[in-house]
Amino acid sequence: MFATQILHDPETAVAKTLEQAILKLDAMNKMGNAQAKWGHNISNSCKDLPEEYHHDFIRYLANPGGYTQTSNLNQQIEEMILKDLPKEASTDIPDDLEQTYTITKKGDEYTILVENVTYSDNDDSHDEKTEN
Repeated sequence: MFATQILHDPETAVAKTLEQAILKLDAMNKMGNAQAKWGHNISNSCKDLPEEYHHDFIRYLANPGGYTQTSNLNQQIEEMILKDLPKEASTDIPDDLEQTYTITKKGDEYTILVENVTYSDNDDSHDEKTEN
């Protein structure tokens, strides 16, 4: 339940473990990481956290890089995301897929168009040729 909620509405997710509080903080920071939001994000992330995790949460805030995850919640969330992806959005990339891209800039806006390369049956230009 937490994994679904953290994906769709992290603001209302109830973090009951240290790992959940860290994931909630990360999700909320992705929604708004301006300095003015830090206090709100931290407070909201740990408001339901049992007392036994408070010390470790403070240590995490002081040194996020020093934290070692002990649960598989990230894996559960990733599996949920992948399960819901439509086939065309699959993370598997076929070895024979060829694509081109075009970048267009209008003012401060960039558009990147990625297209699959398709060949007709008559087009042998993509085949390697060797001389005898």
